[in-house]
Amino acid sequence: MFKTISQLEKDLQSTGIRKDGVLLVHSSLRSLGYLPHRAKGVIDNLQKILGPDGTLLLPALSYESVTRDKPYFNVKTTPSCVGALSEYFRSKKGTIRSIHPTHSVCGAGRLAESMLSGHEKDNTPCGPNSPFYQLKECKGQILFIGCGLKPNTSMHGVEELVNPPYLWSEDIEYIITHADGRQTTMTVKSHNFSGYHQRYDRLANVLDDNALKKGKVLDADCYLVEAGSMWEQAYAVMKEDPLYFVEPYPEFSLKGVNHMSSLETVHSFVDAINAIDVDRMAELMTENHTFIDADGSENTGRQDMKNGWRGYFDMIPDFKITIHDSFERDNMVILIGSCTGTFIEQGELKPENHWQVPAAWRVIVENNQVAIWQLFASQEAMVKIYNRIYQSKK
Repeated sequence: MFKTISQLEKDLQSTGIRKDGVLLVHSSLRSLGYLPHRAKGVIDNLQKILGPDGTLLLPALSYESVTRDKPYFNVKTTPSCVGALSEYFRSKKGTIRSIHPTHSVCGAGRLAESMLSGHEKDNTPCGPNSPFYQLKECKGQILFIGCGLKPNTSMHGVEELVNPPYLWSEDIEYIITHADGRQTTMTVKSHNFSGYHQRYDRLANVLDDNALKKGKVLDADCYLVEAGSMWEQAYAVMKEDPLYFVEPYPEFSLKGVNHMSSLETVHSFVDAINAIDVDRMAELMTENHTFIDADGSENTGRQDMKNGWRGYFDMIPDFKITIHDSFERDNMVILIGSCTGTFIEQGELKPENHWQVPAAWRVIVENNQVAIWQLFASQEAMVKIYNRIYQSKK
């Protein structure tokens, strides 16, 4: 169904955003359905609702591109790795950004400068000088648009207060390029989470109706959370049970990684694909992971493939792999099955855009991670649908 900007504004108004307030937004743009200029429409309407005395914040995290091996952060040019809305806001005129190599925040509005200016004083991602911490101090709100409650960076701040056993990894020294071109160094203790996936969706069981409201914006399910209440109630829960908001992956134990067979690793990777869990897929890729498409073209690099899969799922949101048989020899696995999906068109999954093809995969596993993922399948049906939808728009 074709969506309109006026309906977007009406739906955003209904979520309970406070005029003149401070709002932090996590989002999945594709969840809204088809809407021309979605990113601009969302940002413009959020700022309109907040008013001239309000403040809009979006995480501009960069932990995927700024790493131990590539420790370079440029406040003006380093892209956000947490979605199209975040990247649009980061590059928008008038937006400012906090100084942090992996967990920066972008903002605009009355309190943006005061909330963002102290982030570089912290030696952790979400410390007491971070915008995430400051959000609770100014009685701000957190809006989740179509992404559920799981991508909640503010919860890392609660975890840093509690100090659970899974949280910390190594200290990393980064080179920071400021807006004026000068360079400084910044040493930050990184987060870990190895062997666990985050279950911040459990906030729904913790927060009362005054602290958590559910609504709808176009096609997207949305949540509006009172930041102060969330910090207070989540902290109380974690003091009783430090592992309440995480869950170990089945193949991991508290003592470390259990050694999976190559076949088990590959099936875990397929499960992550079918769950559209790109973060989990990336955990199961080697740093130099190589994807070989059915036409023989190759793409190498965990980060590039993570971005590639995200784009693919945006285009085919119901993609699924079915495995009928599998064979394992040393570190090579052969999968026989099929893949299916539907190209999205104007926000809808139409029957005429659905396809299913037989497929096989050759997979090479190294140290419980997928090093090579090679597809064998006819692409004729997919290409025909793709050309009909997208070539006609040119």
